[in-house]
Amino acid sequence: MGDLRKLISLALQGVKVDAAWYLNEYPDVNVAINEGVVESAQAHFESAGYFEGRFPCRPQVDTKFYLELYGDIAKAHAEGYLEDPESHFLEAGYKEARVGTNFPVDEDWYMSTYNVKLDEDKASAKQHFDQVGYVRGYRPFPLDV
Repeated sequence: MGDLRKLISLALQGVKVDAAWYLNEYPDVNVAINEGVVESAQAHFESAGYFEGRFPCRPQVDTKFYLELYGDIAKAHAEGYLEDPESHFLEAGYKEARVGTNFPVDEDWYMSTYNVKLDEDKASAKQHFDQVGYVRGYRPFPLDV
């Protein structure tokens, strides 16, 4: 395992895995546990699951917000091509770096921390986060440690 992967795996120890959900969602992990390949859902997520794009728990998707933010998704949903916006997010949206939850943004902190310059398309820190910051890995508010 490379040094970067080891470092990421170490950081992932702080991520709580909902074991019941994880094992239900990813039955192959249950098989691996039963075969002694991996110790637990938590261990699997830290060593492999994160790197495979698996979620540690069921993501919360705000479907109203998701449809408001993404016109293409709203159109596909309205025209019947997309039955469930939440399923879209879980299957494809997160891989496309789409925002699934309406995060509150601490406007002053966000603007100063990331030296954000607003324009016509991004007229607020919230719009900047939803359209740019999320993809870049910016936090919408400070973390209280």
